[in-house]
Amino acid sequence: QACKLIDTCVLYIDIRRSTELSISHKPQTVAKLYSAFVRAMTKCARHYGGHVRGIIGDRVMVIFDCDDCFGAAANCAVLMNSTAKYVINKHFTRNDVQCGIGIDTGKMLVTKTGFRRRGVEQHNYKSLVWLGRPANVASKLTDVANKPSEGMNLDQVCVGYLGLFSKEVYWKYEWTHNFVKNLTPDNLGGIKHNN
Repeated sequence: QACKLIDTCVLYIDIRRSTELSISHKPQTVAKLYSAFVRAMTKCARHYGGHVRGIIGDRVMVIFDCDDCFGAAANCAVLMNSTAKYVINKHFTRNDVQCGIGIDTGKMLVTKTGFRRRGVEQHNYKSLVWLGRPANVASKLTDVANKPSEGMNLDQVCVGYLGLFSKEVYWKYEWTHNFVKNLTPDNLGGIKHNN
């Protein structure tokens, strides 16, 4: 199978408590919500040069071109969150629609999977698979983002650091105020961490 190595930034977004929404509302209402959500998130992604590469239920996968991909992804995440909070919630008044967003950047391998099949269903048997740390980390961050957790200490954040002599990421808990002190604006109008 043909494959390609790309350097990109991956953003995942999905609706929190989507299972509860599916149970407590009519299927037609949930279908309209999902449709509006995916359409709005796709427009947000396109606004910042993102490419939607996967939609599974209420989860949308967006990748960005390598030029300033992290800045574009961060700006896109802010727009997506604001759209869900102030636009979609305005029309879906019975429950607050909250999102989980995860972003990571790095090298990913893209490959085609599946098998050839003739007929009406031929497209359903072929797909692109995105392999690598960025897709996995962004997906995991999406799963935990904006989700209340028992026993979670809000005074601390979990920070990932790249090892000095290896490409391994190690995670460490830090006090929130110490983490924020290490954030500084960069020359491109974004934010960077000192370490």
